[in-house]
Amino acid sequence: MTISAIVPVFNGRDLLASLLATLETQTLRPAELLVIDNGSTDGAPELARSHGARVIPMGHNAGFARAVNRGIREAAHPSLAILNSDVELAPDYFAKLSAAGAPFAT
Repeated sequence: MTISAIVPVFNGRDLLASLLATLETQTLRPAELLVIDNGSTDGAPELARSHGARVIPMGHNAGFARAVNRGIREAAHPSLAILNSDVELAPDYFAKLSAAGAPFAT
């Protein structure tokens, strides 16, 4: 299973840093990491890019739902993981999703 991970963010650089660290420890990494930026001014987009994410700027704080919907439209893969920027994932998170054949994850 090929997974696109979608992370909406708004001025959550420190929280995003923790999530990105847990993404780097995954036993099965998502094929794509999309960070949808809701107009952050704290360096969150630059941090995401430095970790290999494709950053999609919304230009302003459009809200969680609009950011997620934009990420879904931009995703290259049919299986999606919608992640809040304040989560920390277990190292086998994506491996378990893949093993379960889950088409969508939140």
